Amino acid sequence: MDNQMISGFELLVITETTIDHIDAQMPEFLCLREPQENLPISLKSLVAPIRKLPAELYLDIFELVTAANEEDWLRSLLTLCLVCPYWRRLACTTPQLWNRPLNPILHRATPDTYLAMAQTFLERSALLPIPILLSSECPEAAPLVEHIYSLAPRWKSLQFHHGQVSRLRQLPEDALQSLEVLDLSHRSSSSDALPIEALLHAPLLRVVSLDVDDMNAFHMPWSQLTHITIAVWVEDRLGRGPPTQNFFDILAQCKNVVNVDFSGIDAADEHPGPTGPLIEVPRLQTLSVEFRSFAEGYLTSFFARLALPALNNLTISSGSGARWSSPDFTAFQRRSPNIEHLGINSAPELNAAELTLVLAESHNLVSLRLSGCIHKACWSSVLDHFHYASETATPIAPRLRRMLIDLTEWGVGAAGEELMERTILSRWWKDDSTLPRPPPVSRWEKLTVALWPPHLSEQFLRKAEQLRQEGLDLELADFHFYI
Repeated sequence: MDNQMISGFELLVITETTIDHIDAQMPEFLCLREPQENLPISLKSLVAPIRKLPAELYLDIFELVTAANEEDWLRSLLTLCLVCPYWRRLACTTPQLWNRPLNPILHRATPDTYLAMAQTFLERSALLPIPILLSSECPEAAPLVEHIYSLAPRWKSLQFHHGQVSRLRQLPEDALQSLEVLDLSHRSSSSDALPIEALLHAPLLRVVSLDVDDMNAFHMPWSQLTHITIAVWVEDRLGRGPPTQNFFDILAQCKNVVNVDFSGIDAADEHPGPTGPLIEVPRLQTLSVEFRSFAEGYLTSFFARLALPALNNLTISSGSGARWSSPDFTAFQRRSPNIEHLGINSAPELNAAELTLVLAESHNLVSLRLSGCIHKACWSSVLDHFHYASETATPIAPRLRRMLIDLTEWGVGAAGEELMERTILSRWWKDDSTLPRPPPVSRWEKLTVALWPPHLSEQFLRKAEQLRQEGLDLELADFHFYI
C-alpha cells in the first residue's frame, strides 16, 4: 500500500515537471510556429490562378476597380497597392492609373501633405495628359497652383471656375497643345477683354463650355470645335441679355460643330422674319436653345436665320411672353428636314394652330416632348391630330414612336379619356406581321402623359394596364415634367 502511494506521488511530480518543461518551451515553439502559419498563405498565393495572369490583365482589373468608385478612387488604388509588393510595383509604374482630375483645393489634408501627395500623382502619371480643375484659389494651395500652371502642356481638360483669368493669359501661345476640353465659369471685369492666346492656338481643343456674363470676353477657335455650350444670364440696365447677333457670329464660324447648347438668348426682335443673312451650319446634329424669361420678342426670328441640314435633335425652351411666327419656323423646318427628336418646353404663347403647323412639317419626327406649352383650349386638338384613321391621306408625323405630353395643368375628363384612348389605339398593334399591309404610320413604343390632378376612371386605367401587358411602354404620371 505504501509503495503504491509513493509511486502515485512520483507520477504526480513527473507530470507537473513535464508540464513545466512544456510551458518553458512554448515561446520557442510559438516563434517557430508563426512563420509556418504564414507559409501556407504565401504558397497559396504562388499557386493561385491569379498569379498566372499577364500584367496587362492586372492593369485592366485595376482600372475597373478604381473606375467603380470615382469619388474615392485614391482609396481604391492605395488598397490595391497594399495587397503585395508585385501589385504595388504594377500600380505605381502605370501612369494611366494616376492621371485623374487634380483639384488644388485643400480638404482634409494639411497644405504640405496635400502638395506632396499631388506632386506624387503628377510624377506617377508620367507625361500623360491630365485633367485639371482650377477654381477660386486659396492661398495655402499657391505652391501647387504654380506647379500646375508649369504643367500646362500636359492639360487634357480644364475646368476653370471663377479663377484668375489673367493667369491663363500669361500662358505661352503654344502652352495648351494637349487641351481637348474646356469648362469655364467666370464673371468678367474691365480687364478681361483681351483674348487668351493659348486657347486660340490649342490644336486639339474640341469641347468648350462657357458660363459667363460677357460672351465677347472669351475668343475661341470656333471653327475647330465640335461641342459648344454657352450660358449667359447677366442682363443690362434695361433687363436685356446679349444680342442674338453674338450667337450668330459664333455659329457662322462653326463648320465642324455637331452639338450646340445656348442658354440666355434674348428674344427681343419686335417683328418676325430674319434680321440678317442666312447662316448654314452643315454638321450640326443637336441644338438646344433656351430663351430668356419674360423676353417678349419673336423667338422664331432666331431660327429664321439658320439652315441646319444635318440637324437631328432640337430642344426649344422659353419663358412667358416670347412670341411665335409660324412662317419663320416652317421655313426653318424645310431648311432642316432631318429633325427626328423635338422638344418644346415652357412656350405658353404657342397656340394650337401654330403647334399644328410645327407637327405638320415634322415628316421624320421619331420622338416628341411637349411640356409647358399645351393650353387647355388646344391639348385635345393636338391629341386629335395624332389620331390615325385608315381614311387619312397624309397622317401627321407618320414616323412618331415616342411622345411625352404634359397635361398637368388641365383635367382631362371623360371626353379627354376617350380621345386619349382613341389616339393611342390608332397607332398601336402588337406586331407588324399581323397587319395585312405595312401601315402608313409607326406604332407607339413609349408614351408618357403627365396629368394633374391625376383623376382617371377605373375603366381607363384597366385599359392602360392591358396595353402595357401587350407591350406598350405607357406611363400615366401624376407629376409635372421639367425637361
